[in-house]
Amino acid sequence: MPVSYCSGCKRTFSSTSAFDLHRVGNFAHNQRRCLVSQEMSARGMMRNEKGQWTLPPTEEVAPWYVSLEKVVVEI
Repeated sequence: MPVSYCSGCKRTFSSTSAFDLHRVGNFAHNQRRCLVSQEMSARGMMRNEKGQWTLPPTEEVAPWYVSLEKVVVEI
């Protein structure tokens, strides 16, 4: 899997998709910026064992992962 490095915020990402998710703002008005760690965490991103930021887990990527929306608690 390719690794992406951001020269703006000096963070490493586990994929191009994870890198793209951390950049926000308008291209036309030159308002692009990097998300801060708290914003990336709020989007479900996390750091892996290598310290790289990764996309939120999904059932396609990690079959053992179950989103909280699918968890039903019966009392």
